[in-house]
Amino acid sequence: MLVRLSLIGVLAAVAIPSAAQAADSSWLVCKGIATHGDTQKTFFVANVLEHRYEAVKRALDVTLIYGANVSTGEVTDIAAGTLRATSVDNKHVVFVGTGKLSEGFKTFTLVGKIDFDFGGRDNPRMDRFTAKLSCEQLDDLAIGH
Repeated sequence: MLVRLSLIGVLAAVAIPSAAQAADSSWLVCKGIATHGDTQKTFFVANVLEHRYEAVKRALDVTLIYGANVSTGEVTDIAAGTLRATSVDNKHVVFVGTGKLSEGFKTFTLVGKIDFDFGGRDNPRMDRFTAKLSCEQLDDLAIGH
């Protein structure tokens, strides 16, 4: 009887953490130098939340940040990486292209077109845009919770 209870305890300890980890999400801040237009370089930041989507898929909630300018979007097909980010009021398209997170969550790559006025003009100018940003994972457990 004691052997059965011990075996059940070991199986539960092995099975439960893997189920809990499958539901985890990862919060990352990614930053680096981006190129827009033909040759203009600038610092750029992306806040990325990798999370469960439709029970068995993964998705990315993305916030693009340039100074005080912010836009939000979502990648629901990780393989394709299609990202469309809009202004906070959801009235203007700010970025159209792809946003891909590397397998080890070390880099976030953006390729597409961006409105560097973040919806601030009636006739936005969409410039070519590329960025390979280095990511840092923000983990609440690391601060002693």
